[in-house]
Amino acid sequence: MSTRARSWSVTPRPTGCCIDGESRRSLISVSVALLQLFSLGAVKPQGDACALLTAREVVAVAGGAFKESKTSSRSEGGFTVSQCFYQVDPFSGSVSLEVTRRAAAGAAARDPRAQWQEMFHAEKAERAEKAEKAEKEDASREGEEREARGHPEPVAGLAEEAFWVASGPGGALFALKGNAFLRISAGGRDDHEGKLRKCRRLAEKALRRM
Repeated sequence: MSTRARSWSVTPRPTGCCIDGESRRSLISVSVALLQLFSLGAVKPQGDACALLTAREVVAVAGGAFKESKTSSRSEGGFTVSQCFYQVDPFSGSVSLEVTRRAAAGAAARDPRAQWQEMFHAEKAERAEKAEKAEKEDASREGEEREARGHPEPVAGLAEEAFWVASGPGGALFALKGNAFLRISAGGRDDHEGKLRKCRRLAEKALRRM
């Protein structure tokens, strides 16, 4: 009994025949959109100020379109200061975030909480005296004078302690948590109250990651 081998023929299938130019362009567009989505929600490693806020969180508060975030750090006065600049379009609405921590172990390292006390409490009596003098000189211009010299205003219900410091048309929010404190400022056309609201919303998110 003989066995006859059965032959099979397979016709090669051309590659790329099922994706036309339009489909390929659609796939590329979807891929780019997904990359942008992941970028907006990504949180960078700890130790970087940019790890405290995502791009999505920034544009949700500041508005505009997110462009990029730039991180930098420096050591000064016994502290390590990490900064993140969140650039949005329009540029005037960009956000700046700084975190001050104790420098690496060494004789020059200083306690951020002690610095906080010097910044907001050591000269409280002197600031009160200047405020009283300004009121007597011209009570109608009290608010403008306070803004010009950056008089700290307490912000209740945020972190361990927080202050808003006005400066010209802008200002910055400072918040203390543990052995570190942050400084955050936001641009835009808002008045001081509007900018404080923006900074507070961003600070609440950033503090949860500190």
